[in-house]
Amino acid sequence: MVAATKRKKLRRILFLLAGALLVFLSVVALLANVFVEPVLRKRLQTLIVEGSDSLYTYTLGDLHVNFFGGDVGVHDLAISVDSNRYKQLKQAGTLPALVMEVNVNSAHIKGLGVFSLLFGKKIFINEISSEDADVKLNRFPKDKDTVVTTGEKPPLWKALQPRIKSVVVNKIRLNGIKLLYKNAEGSEGKLQFDRCDALFEHIRIDSVAAQDTSNLGYVQNFSLRLNDLKFRTTDSTYKLKAEWITYNSAKRLLEIDSFKLQPTLKNDERNDTLRKSWYTVKFDKVSFTGLRLDHYLRLNHAEADSVIFQNPSLAVYQDKKGWKSYASKIGQYPHQVLLRAKAVIAIKTIIARNMQIAVTEKDETTREEGTINLDGVNLQVANIVNDPSLLKKNPVTTAEAKGRIIGSPIKASFRFYLDSADGRFDVKGRIGPVAAAQINPISTRLANIEVPTVQISSIDFFVRGEDYEATSDVQMQYSNLALIFRKRDEQTGANKTRKFLTRILNRYAINPSNNGRDVEARNVRVARLTTQSFFGIIWKAVFEGMQRIMLK
Repeated sequence: MVAATKRKKLRRILFLLAGALLVFLSVVALLANVFVEPVLRKRLQTLIVEGSDSLYTYTLGDLHVNFFGGDVGVHDLAISVDSNRYKQLKQAGTLPALVMEVNVNSAHIKGLGVFSLLFGKKIFINEISSEDADVKLNRFPKDKDTVVTTGEKPPLWKALQPRIKSVVVNKIRLNGIKLLYKNAEGSEGKLQFDRCDALFEHIRIDSVAAQDTSNLGYVQNFSLRLNDLKFRTTDSTYKLKAEWITYNSAKRLLEIDSFKLQPTLKNDERNDTLRKSWYTVKFDKVSFTGLRLDHYLRLNHAEADSVIFQNPSLAVYQDKKGWKSYASKIGQYPHQVLLRAKAVIAIKTIIARNMQIAVTEKDETTREEGTINLDGVNLQVANIVNDPSLLKKNPVTTAEAKGRIIGSPIKASFRFYLDSADGRFDVKGRIGPVAAAQINPISTRLANIEVPTVQISSIDFFVRGEDYEATSDVQMQYSNLALIFRKRDEQTGANKTRKFLTRILNRYAINPSNNGRDVEARNVRVARLTTQSFFGIIWKAVFEGMQRIMLK
């Protein structure tokens, strides 16, 4: 009887304790829910406004807090730029590399450390996720000679103190968001992605994380998967698209699939007054390995171990009907353009596999199109740099190319001297064999000269050039050369043979064969027109050497 009474008392005490505990937890949860929302709003105010030096403002709709689960539902969060503060920072040249605007209809915060938020001035979150957001990024690239200084303003972790001691977020997951990217306030067009999936892992904002230079800001690792890129230049003459763009910061790997850049105008609409060249670029895939995307975004440094293109193609089209441009191209050699680039560039190797190149010209008089095709080109370029410290170690960029031109084998080796004040370069190459059937379609349409017979065994050349001249050594073995010069009738449009000129030149001016003799022309010097391009001066120097061999 006594034992039964004791059991009843113990049961009653347990029920009372359980009830008291339940009441206590309910009160704590109620108080926590009451206090968490205003505290969280204050922390967001510190993070967004004070952490950005008042560049951003924000509005927030509802916060739904689940105390026991540490979960928070966020609705109608908008982060926008304060226009007055933006102008001040822009005038002072202190705008961050990326300026953003964010609109989030709904997001979920999981695993929020409520007690550390309320009493410890620390923010700990296990995961933030959203599938309903629009993000706009505006990048302000720095010139390569911009001096990066520290101490002008405190780092983010110090700016948050003493209100926030540290921020730790294990994971931020964004799926299916819309992303718009602009460069220098849209002066170069904009990149629009209909879908972007992003994962940011191990975000930590404190003094320890700030010392880790391998992170992008305070993020240890992040990955992006962008779908359906759309781009149009500001003048709407070109459009660009790509199927997929992926990046992983841990692997430092950027890949772009199914890329295409093309003019918006058709061929017959591209005739302008200055014979503008139009370009169409395609490739199946390009991979950037060892890419430091964080250096590019923050410091405007383009650094990569290798860039590999799979099956790229380049088509160039020019209508010769328009007026010739007399704008100077002095200083426009490839390595000179590299040295003047605003970004610091340090790429070890660029490789293009199975590249196709087609250069088409529409003749001013005949109005026929002639195309020079380069097929199956394998290209490898090494030491693409303009960083002064790297130029001291190796001031030479090299390029090796092999393929077929109008059906004949061609190979060439280039050397670009980056420490030269006058754009010095040299190129060594070999072409051949070449038959009349390969040359005739191009010479007939573009020069109105028919080549009925010729057999070129090989052409070996070495060209040394700089800004205003080039010198070539050419070796050429050929036989059975004959030319027919034609003239176009302006009224009928028909082509007629210029019999007298053809007879005189073939009999008295041209060697039909060199028969193993006079196969070499050395130190052939040509002057460069200021309007002549890089490949134009190379061809001029080689052709001048060929003329020395072919003409009597």
